[in-house]
Amino acid sequence: MASVHSLCKQYTSLDNDDIYVIEQLSNYLKYIADLTRADVFIDVLTTDDEEALVVAEANPTTAPSLYTQSVVGELAFKKNEPAVFNSFETSGPVWEVKGVTQQGISVKQSVIPVKGPKGNVVATLIMEQDISEQIQTVAKVELLSETTEKLTAALLDVATVEEVLPTILQDAVIITNRDYTVLYANPLAQQLLQTSNHLITGKKLMDVIRDMPATNELVIDNRVYILKHVPIKKSNQLASHIFMLRDVTELHKKEKELMAKAAVIKEIHHRVKNNLHTVAGLLRLQMRRSDSEQVKKALSSSINRISSIALIHEALTVKDIHYVDLLPLIEKVVGLSIQTGVDTEDMVTVRISGMPVQLPSEIATGTAMVLNELIQNSLEHGFAHKRGGSIYVFKTGFTTSGFPYWWAFLLGLLQAQWTFTGYDASAHTTEETINPRVKAAWGVYLSVLISAVFGYIMLFVITSTIGNAEEVAGATNPFIYVVEQSLGGVAGRATLWMVTIAMWFCGLSSVTSNSRMIFAFARDGGMPKSELWSKISKTYRTPAPAIWLSVAVAFLIAVYSGAYSVIVSISTIGLYVSYGIPLFLKLRAQYGGKWKEQNNGPWNLGKWSKVVNTVGLIWIFFICILFVSPPNQLTGYTLLGMSALLVLYYLVSVRKWFKGPSFQADSQKIYALEHEFQH
Repeated sequence: MASVHSLCKQYTSLDNDDIYVIEQLSNYLKYIADLTRADVFIDVLTTDDEEALVVAEANPTTAPSLYTQSVVGELAFKKNEPAVFNSFETSGPVWEVKGVTQQGISVKQSVIPVKGPKGNVVATLIMEQDISEQIQTVAKVELLSETTEKLTAALLDVATVEEVLPTILQDAVIITNRDYTVLYANPLAQQLLQTSNHLITGKKLMDVIRDMPATNELVIDNRVYILKHVPIKKSNQLASHIFMLRDVTELHKKEKELMAKAAVIKEIHHRVKNNLHTVAGLLRLQMRRSDSEQVKKALSSSINRISSIALIHEALTVKDIHYVDLLPLIEKVVGLSIQTGVDTEDMVTVRISGMPVQLPSEIATGTAMVLNELIQNSLEHGFAHKRGGSIYVFKTGFTTSGFPYWWAFLLGLLQAQWTFTGYDASAHTTEETINPRVKAAWGVYLSVLISAVFGYIMLFVITSTIGNAEEVAGATNPFIYVVEQSLGGVAGRATLWMVTIAMWFCGLSSVTSNSRMIFAFARDGGMPKSELWSKISKTYRTPAPAIWLSVAVAFLIAVYSGAYSVIVSISTIGLYVSYGIPLFLKLRAQYGGKWKEQNNGPWNLGKWSKVVNTVGLIWIFFICILFVSPPNQLTGYTLLGMSALLVLYYLVSVRKWFKGPSFQADSQKIYALEHEFQH
């Protein structure tokens, strides 16, 4: 997705100060969307005054969104969203004006202008709520009103009303004129009132039903009825009334039974809670009487477990008997564990983060027990030799993208896989390595091992210093946010500079690897203008043209941020496919009986070769499918198109002139090349 800055630069005349205001506001859109329970957008005017561009958006997690896909980068037109352009023109807010979205949905828009440092309107903040149902309701009301008038005319014009509504309704129906004089009662109403139609016709309704209720509930002969009143109008004048009574006695009985059962269940939970507290109190008395520290420790653990279970029953007593709020439960269990497991002079802080969630009562007790054990283990082992510290409790399972948590986790592997691709750098520089068959292999192996060890150490440190998970997830760069919040000031900036320098060295490594591959292809005649890209600098003894080509292409890709993520995904897939090709060929040779022991190099996996290569191929296949799945489908389309073009290029042109790699093992050629560089 394109950034706010790139979209504003491409489609508007806003300067950097104005764009900075918009970028800062976009960081808080998620919270505004959740608070207002509406879709929120930032629009900017394009160079065409009749068009606005969506540069940022946020969909609520507290209510259904109107949008199934992102509209960032799409245009909004004046005829569809007049409130947006009115706010730009008047520099004032516009409230609850009808508009039509890019997806053709009718919405209610409220718009406020966003002013820049110079006081000019640079953008608009838009809140959209769905009113399509309201529009449909208005249409239905109009249709119902028309139908009602027709029905009224039919009822009033029919000579014998009894012929119109004899038994078609399952409710007791009484029709009166506008003065509540009874005109008709259907058979069910007659049965209910224990009379006949001709006996009540002409009487006032209040005389027929003596105890008219103030509410819509009526009791007759110990049975409960719901009374509905429909006024009938003709030519906008009140003409008559229709009263309908439905017997809901059985439904009332069931509701009362359910309420009674709920009250009984709550009372049971309350008594269980009291009994658990009694047991905990008895164990606490026993613990105080014991002189054995081991016994005290065991009793204390039992008391915490029992108290955790009691918290569940207390929650089910106070609120819903079917669900328990997880975050308040976590707070209570943690507080209970801290209170009983830490000395008063210890300074232990607890940070709890996560989205609110309703926990089914069936698993609430088990959850409380597990949580209690985790906190107890943290106190016992994490603070064994310390007098203070922090405990972090994360309620995982939420994402900001709308995808399930497990899917978001798998998509997060993309960056990890891309980072690990650096281990092939040792292979790209084999022509400049002494004894490459051994040392290059060791370079590949150790780069993975060292990256894994120190990478996981870094991830552990960063993760353990996260305070509020929602704030971190909403930050523009979560990593920088965590470092700055944890270290602050000078130390935070110094650490970020170290990271920047490390990334610079990673970039140099990538340029080195890429340029050597370009040089190798060009040396073998496998690239357009191979004679240029295969040249070697006599001063630095490096493939200078290939290096500059690598730098130029990387710079051009980085100019457009939207292309960057696609290129990262494609390069990751391409690299792993290239790693998988030799694995597949060796496995095929091994299972075909063509690979012999003497074919192994001096650095090999021996009998583990088949197992490791098979697992590696399965993993490569898995991530190649994963990294082109939503929301990375653009990567899949780009990769497919690029592969088709490369295959076409090979069939049409390359196969006619490319003869394959040229082996330069002739020592005389190497000495001649060295002599040329020395002179």
